[in-house]
Amino acid sequence: MRADRTDLVALPALGLAWWAWRRARREPIRRRSARLVRLLVVLPVAVLGVAATSAAHYPEAGQAAAVDGRLLAGRPDDHTGYQPSDGWSISDDAGATWHAPAAGDEIWL
Repeated sequence: MRADRTDLVALPALGLAWWAWRRARREPIRRRSARLVRLLVVLPVAVLGVAATSAAHYPEAGQAAAVDGRLLAGRPDDHTGYQPSDGWSISDDAGATWHAPAAGDEIWL
């Protein structure tokens, strides 16, 4: 699961839904009024919630290697192929964190 700040948009919508549900249980609403409320309130909130959802980005590794206890992962680039300066990442802690190669690290690649 990935945390996304735009998911916080759902919190006010949940409060509004709870309020509307409680009110609807007490007072039946006319059919035309319900249709108008759905159109003017629920539809824009639903559209905003769907539009605010971003696609998850999962970086991929096209090549991997272990050199002197360090992990190396090569990411494909559509334009240049595998370039040590921008297409590779190095991990010194078994994959917990990754960083770009330094000038001396490019010899391994």
